[in-house]
Amino acid sequence: MPDISKCKGEDCPLKETCYRFTAESSDYQSYFMEIPYDATTNSCDYHMAIWNKKSMTPENHVEALSEIIKHIAEGGQDE
Repeated sequence: MPDISKCKGEDCPLKETCYRFTAESSDYQSYFMEIPYDATTNSCDYHMAIWNKKSMTPENHVEALSEIIKHIAEGGQDE
């Protein structure tokens, strides 16, 4: 069970690629009060990409972290 705030994904085109929407809920799950997706920018500051843990290797793990750092440095906006 994830220890995250989940998103209900209402009217969000990114929901199927977001762990906050697709993760299994716990009995005492917390949710965002409002959907964080911003339709004017087509982005979500809280989007969590779904990773396939079975395919993660040290090499692509470093690459993924580098992409996250680059994303944050650019202002954290999804494309």
